[in-house]
Amino acid sequence: MSDVYSGDFSSWSDVCSYFDIEVAEPDQVLYAVCDCPDYEGYADVIYRVGDRFYWAHGSHCSCYGLEDQWAPIEYSQQELAEALLRGHYFYYAENSDAVRDEILRRVSAESQPQLGHA
Repeated sequence: MSDVYSGDFSSWSDVCSYFDIEVAEPDQVLYAVCDCPDYEGYADVIYRVGDRFYWAHGSHCSCYGLEDQWAPIEYSQQELAEALLRGHYFYYAENSDAVRDEILRRVSAESQPQLGHA
């Protein structure tokens, strides 16, 4: 998982289009996937604004899409890491543990000091 966008998402504008929302692009997108083959599918979007993290999930069937499902849950860095470790998410991915571990790495990277210019 080298890119943060995968499946039917290739940009933040795709996220907004599929969920039918107008939301400013966050400070950082950690993971955004939309897999919508034929008659059913899902989407997960994990992002950061300031020091808060958000996770939105949606699913669809042949009757409806992802619209009206944008309801991100807010987390601290530690809460998000704990949630990722607690559940069995990303079961749809070929290697769900690798996806989870990469997202955890990205979440943890946010706590590392950044080198600034003097």
